[in-house]
Amino acid sequence: MKYIGMMLLCCWLSGCTTHTFILSNKTSVLADEQAQHYFFGGIQQEQQTKAADICGGIQRTVKVETKFTFLDLLIGSATFGLYTPMHSFVYCLN
Repeated sequence: MKYIGMMLLCCWLSGCTTHTFILSNKTSVLADEQAQHYFFGGIQQEQQTKAADICGGIQRTVKVETKFTFLDLLIGSATFGLYTPMHSFVYCLN
């Protein structure tokens, strides 16, 4: 039973996902953070983050990142995947 519990814990902890899109290597600042809401594990759902609109143009956009934070994973686990939040971060030139 301990072995199964440890395996489930390892699978749960390794579920952290981060997607990073780097458009430039210039110095940046966090311009916007958005919580995105998915239901049923995000199956057949999509959210858009318009980084160019947030930064004032594509030339000022440095990086876009989406990830599950620890709290997102905790909420997703507590609801058994029925509700799964995710956060997106947009970084612009300072």
